[in-house]
Amino acid sequence: MAGHPAAGAGAGPPPGDAAAGSPQDGAADRETGAALRGRSPGGGAGLRPEAEADGAFLFALFAAVQGGAFAGVDPGLAALLLRQGFAGQAAGYRARYPRGRFAIVEHAGAPAGRLVTDRGAEAITIVDLALMPESQGRGLGTALVRAVLDEARAAGLPVRLSVLAGNPAARRLYERLGFTTVATSDLHHDLAWTPTP
Repeated sequence: MAGHPAAGAGAGPPPGDAAAGSPQDGAADRETGAALRGRSPGGGAGLRPEAEADGAFLFALFAAVQGGAFAGVDPGLAALLLRQGFAGQAAGYRARYPRGRFAIVEHAGAPAGRLVTDRGAEAITIVDLALMPESQGRGLGTALVRAVLDEARAAGLPVRLSVLAGNPAARRLYERLGFTTVATSDLHHDLAWTPTP
């Protein structure tokens, strides 16, 4: 998974600047996390709210997902660009989704990724879903999306997200789970899932 919502570009608060979720967010994370445990490979996955101590992990996740874009670039410059991209995406997410739920995905007792969702009155938006490379390809991403769909189905809400145009694998995953493309641009594809009665 990669890039923008569910495109694997996990970005979050800069190290030392992570914002903890509200108690309401924690309750929602527990609800979605319970659904995730029932769906995850081996049942060993869960969610917890991001905390300030997660800053280093979140940057490592961002670098793991985005670092390939800087192959061949001077290492010092690449590190600077990654830090700037990380801080920019974090600020953008927090500004655009002030009530978003920023959660760490844990698997087998260790951080494995992040899930950022925003539950509004009209839809649940998957803002970002990113997994460390060693946690990909094991069904964890699918389990995460299905857990969000369970929450949306219970609430009678559609789910929306965007996938980077250069990430056809993520698009195929979402289409396999029932998402349809509702808009496209040179940069991304907007997808939506609607619960059936």
